[in-house]
Amino acid sequence: MRELRRTLVDAPDVQITQVVSLIDSMPERGAADLLIEPLRKRLSLLRPPRPANFTRLLFQPLTPIIMTPTRWANGSLGIPRTALTPLASMIREAMQDDAEHLITQIAGYTIDDPELRQRLGPFLWSRAADILSNAAEPVGWKHHTGLDSATFLALSRATSTLLSHAGAIETLVQNLQNSRSLDSHKPHRWLAETAETIEKLHPSAAQPTMGMVLAILMAQAPQPGAMLAAATHIAAQRTNPMMRLALDQALDVMLDKVENHIGQSAEIGSVVDMMSRFNALLNGMEHLGPTQSPSRMARAENLRHQTDLACRARFEETIHEQIVIPMMQSQSTLSDAQIITMEATARELKKYAAAGRALTNTEFYDTTLKKHVASLMQLVSGPPADRLAERARLVEILMGSDLALKLLGLTASRIR
Repeated sequence: MRELRRTLVDAPDVQITQVVSLIDSMPERGAADLLIEPLRKRLSLLRPPRPANFTRLLFQPLTPIIMTPTRWANGSLGIPRTALTPLASMIREAMQDDAEHLITQIAGYTIDDPELRQRLGPFLWSRAADILSNAAEPVGWKHHTGLDSATFLALSRATSTLLSHAGAIETLVQNLQNSRSLDSHKPHRWLAETAETIEKLHPSAAQPTMGMVLAILMAQAPQPGAMLAAATHIAAQRTNPMMRLALDQALDVMLDKVENHIGQSAEIGSVVDMMSRFNALLNGMEHLGPTQSPSRMARAENLRHQTDLACRARFEETIHEQIVIPMMQSQSTLSDAQIITMEATARELKKYAAAGRALTNTEFYDTTLKKHVASLMQLVSGPPADRLAERARLVEILMGSDLALKLLGLTASRIR
C-alpha cells in the first residue's frame, strides 16, 4: 500500500482520475481511502467528477475550508476532514426518513452538478444547521476524530452557522459566475448583513466563523480581488473589529492554499485556474495597500515568486516532453489520438502562458514558446513533409497562423 501511494503521487492526471473513480465505485472503501489521502492537493486542482453522496452534498459549500488532519490544528480557520463522517452520520440519523429520501434523490448526480446543489442542497443544509445548533457530542467522537468535547462544540456550532448561510452563498457565487459585474449582485449588502448576524454570536465564535465565510467566498467567487475589496470596505465601516480580524484570517487561509499547491505535479490544464485566481487575489491585496500588514504582503510576494518559478519549470517541461520530443522521435508512428492529445496540450500551454504572464509580467513564456516552436520549424527527421499538417497545426496553436504558413512555405521549398 505504501509503495502504491508513492507511485500515485507522481502519476499522470488521467491515471489519478481513474484510480479515484475506481475507489468511488467501491461499496466499502475501507483502507482504499488511504490511497487518496496524499492526493488531496492534486484533486483540489484536478477536480475530477465525483459521485454525489449524503456527506459530500452536506459539506460541499464548505469545501474550501476542509483541511487534512495534518494541516488542521485547534483554532485553525477550517474543519478537519476527520470530523466530516461523524458529523454527517449524526445528522443523517437525526433526519431519519428525510435523509433516506434525500439519498435516493442524490443517486446518479455528480457533486459538482449545479442542479443537485440548487434543488437538494438548501433543504439539507438548512436541516443540518438546525440539528448542529444544539447537537450533543456523538458516541465515539474522540475515537474517530482524536478531538475533544470542546472542539466538537466549537466545530458543530461554527458548521451550523456556516450551513445556515450556505444557500445564500451558493446563490451569490452562482450569480457572480454568470455575471461580469460584482456590483450588480450587491455582495456588499449581503456581506454587511451577514457580518451583523455573526457579530451576535459569542466573541470566541464570531471571528472564526466570519473568517470561514470570507475564505469560502474568496475561494469560490470568480473575482476574489473584488470580493476582498468589498469585505475590506465593510470592515472599515464597522466599529466592531471582528470583520477586519476575520478578513485577516481568511487571507492567511488563502495564502496557505496557494503555498500547499506550489510544486504539485498536476498537469498544466489543472493549474491555470489556480494561477489566475492567485494573481487576482494578489492584485487585490496590492490595490488595498495600506490596509494589508507588511508581513502578509511580503509573504504574498514571496509566494508569487515561488509560484512563478514552479510554473516556469512545469511549462518548459511540458512543451519539451509532450510536444517537441514526441514530434522528433515518432513523426511517422504518431496515432491520431496522440496528435489530438498534443493539440489539446498546445491549447492548454497557451492558456498557461497567458496566466503566467499576468502573474509576473515576464517575457519567459513568449521566449520559451519561440524557442520550442523554432524546433518544430526546423524538424527534418523523416521525409520533409512527414506529419507536416500536424506540425503546422501545433505551430499555429502555439504562435499563430503566420508562422504556420511560414513552415508550410519552408517545407514546400525544401521539397522542390
